Amino acid sequence: MPPTYRHYACMIDCLCHCGSLTKALNMIEKVGVHYCPPVWHSVLNACRFWGTTDIAEETFNRTWLLDNRDPSMYVLLCQIKQENQI
Repeated sequence: MPPTYRHYACMIDCLCHCGSLTKALNMIEKVGVHYCPPVWHSVLNACRFWGTTDIAEETFNRTWLLDNRDPSMYVLLCQIKQENQI
């Protein structure tokens, strides 16, 4: 059975939980799941947990291009900025 985007999303989520955000971003590009909003949600949640504001900005911008009507992404970015006093 070939892997589906769900398999890759699970792997990316695991990488995010471990703090390997750069590896997660590389995997997103390598396997071509950049069109999948839940993948970007995982990355943005990890950015909040790990405090990586630079990746959070990039992730938000990528997600905004996919679905700019999702309020959770705006809330998450605001929380990241507030927690890191940006």
